[in-house]
Amino acid sequence: MESTPPTEVREELGTLLNEVHEHDLPHCSTHGDKLADVVCAECGQFFCWGDVSFQANAAQFVCDPCREKRSIRAARRSFWGWLKEPFFYVGLSVVLATVAYVLGVGNPSPEELARSDRQKPWYLRRAGKLWLAQADRAKARISILDAAGRADDMKAWAALAARALGQAATQWKGTEAEPDLRLGEAMMFLKAGKAQKAFDMLIDLEDLIHPEDALWCYYLHCRAKAALALGKTRLAEEHWRIMLATVEQAETSRNSLFGNMLDPLMDFYSKDRAATLCLHKVRSVCGTAMPLRQLREEAIREMRRSGLAIPPSVFDRSLQLDFGEPQPEAEDKPEPEDDEAPAKPSKKVVIERF
Repeated sequence: MESTPPTEVREELGTLLNEVHEHDLPHCSTHGDKLADVVCAECGQFFCWGDVSFQANAAQFVCDPCREKRSIRAARRSFWGWLKEPFFYVGLSVVLATVAYVLGVGNPSPEELARSDRQKPWYLRRAGKLWLAQADRAKARISILDAAGRADDMKAWAALAARALGQAATQWKGTEAEPDLRLGEAMMFLKAGKAQKAFDMLIDLEDLIHPEDALWCYYLHCRAKAALALGKTRLAEEHWRIMLATVEQAETSRNSLFGNMLDPLMDFYSKDRAATLCLHKVRSVCGTAMPLRQLREEAIREMRRSGLAIPPSVFDRSLQLDFGEPQPEAEDKPEPEDDEAPAKPSKKVVIERF
């Protein structure tokens, strides 16, 4: 049988064990009054459980200071690793190019373009094309706002389009595109609610556009619309009457019809193709390339809307049907007399099955 040691022996043994633990076993580097439980794999110092963390990927214990140093080293290695990748420099170049474009770095101003292109032909001057493209974008925005019923925004964009067309006309002053640009500028001012300014501009264009020009009919139409916006109905009616008479005379003339078909071909082959294409673009943006028939129909529509009398000389059957005039009732056919044989009914073929 094992005997239990006396109390004095147990107390002495406990004291000896405590002295061994205190002097031989290591203590925590952070908490000196606690015994160490684990060794850090990085620095090799002793720590208690509360001061270390277990790294599962490496199966080791690391103290908190070493863990922070390891994360800093990993971040540095990842940063320098990014710098070694090719796509990093590609993305950086795209970002820098975008910032430079937004800030206008390296983009020449319209004044610089005008100075550098002064000796070039008018259709190769980049400043005029730049303003024309801006006017085209503004007109596209105007169509969207008009369809949405946002009148105030539409007027603001119409003023921007008028300014752009005016700048393009200044860049191409003295060329064949200037009358079209000035007419487009006036109509944009009219759409922007500045009827008086548009009317004054059209009056100033009277010396630039002559009755024998192709723009004469459209010019009269623009003057009539501007006069009507100012409440000058008599003047508007007079301009439209002159325009309709001119259109009717041009349409009934065989020589004029042949010329309308031949002139575009002659222009295309006799001039530089770049000049022809540029002029067509200008007329498309300004709206001056409207055919005579379409111009006549629009003028009659405006006159009817305003309650103005249409000249009888331009009233034909086709327009009567287009604008909703009452059609004459069909004449009643006389009933056949008794001695006349009634018409035989036509045979009807009925398909019952295939």
